[in-house]
Amino acid sequence: MRRKNEAVLKFESNDDGLPKVVRDYRERYRVISQVLDDNPEILSVVHRDLKKLSEGDAQGREGDYTSENIFRALIVQHLEGLPFRETVIRIGSDSFLQDFARMRKRPVMDYSFLDKCFLAVEPKTWKHINELLGQYGVAEDMVHTNVIRTDTTVVESNIHHPTDASLLWDTWRVTSRLLRQAMEIVPGCCPHRLHDRKTKRLYLYVTRYMPSKSESRQRTVKASFRTLIERTEWIVTVAGEFCTVQAGSQGNSALAAGPHQRHSHRHHRRGIQHPLPHRFVAPVGHLARGVATAEAGDGDRPELLPAPAP
Repeated sequence: MRRKNEAVLKFESNDDGLPKVVRDYRERYRVISQVLDDNPEILSVVHRDLKKLSEGDAQGREGDYTSENIFRALIVQHLEGLPFRETVIRIGSDSFLQDFARMRKRPVMDYSFLDKCFLAVEPKTWKHINELLGQYGVAEDMVHTNVIRTDTTVVESNIHHPTDASLLWDTWRVTSRLLRQAMEIVPGCCPHRLHDRKTKRLYLYVTRYMPSKSESRQRTVKASFRTLIERTEWIVTVAGEFCTVQAGSQGNSALAAGPHQRHSHRHHRRGIQHPLPHRFVAPVGHLARGVATAEAGDGDRPELLPAPAP
């Protein structure tokens, strides 16, 4: 059978003369060890799962490692973010971690055995451990019940650095796309030509030559930046006018069929009209109301300024 724990000497290591980063590293484990000692119920919960791995034999032979050894080794594996093989190597070569795991100078367990122990701990057990830690945090005034702590899922994605020029180009690109969708549904609803390629060339020129130290190049960059600002302000104005007109003709707009109904062209030619959907007007209106504009000074690099409130 497997014992839950055994009496051993705790943390006899000396930190004198060690760098601060090493002292902080060890202090982290000491604090965790103290929390586990203050909450023996946590070990009891884990022991109920781990004792199933060692039922013993007819002679009553006990397991080589206590549940406390295994549980603390799993904590090291989680904190270090290592695979099980590297975890047992780290513990076996570090006397401090052996002391944390209460190994009592015995050889470290095999990595396959540690993996098996991890699988033996049931999900409901980990949930119960979290609940016990939460109750301990509240009792020690470390966690307050009037504050909600949440975790989020982070997904890796490629994004560009939000420079002034890139924000202006993003404003043009998104607004132009939405206006083109409207013109596909109802031809003639926006009587303007949208020069995406010219605007993109301005954006690329500004971002490419902004670091240049040439005075003549800097004058050209500032002129291009002013043109980019003017064109962005223009398309935002066009989007605002478009939203105003379409919002005022809710009962007479063929855009109500929505982008998902591509037969709206036929409805428009036949004179069938529908109210404008909010799902289309809202994004364009948001850009028209909230886009930031910039003023390029003569002596300074252009800076992005907030647009005035409507």
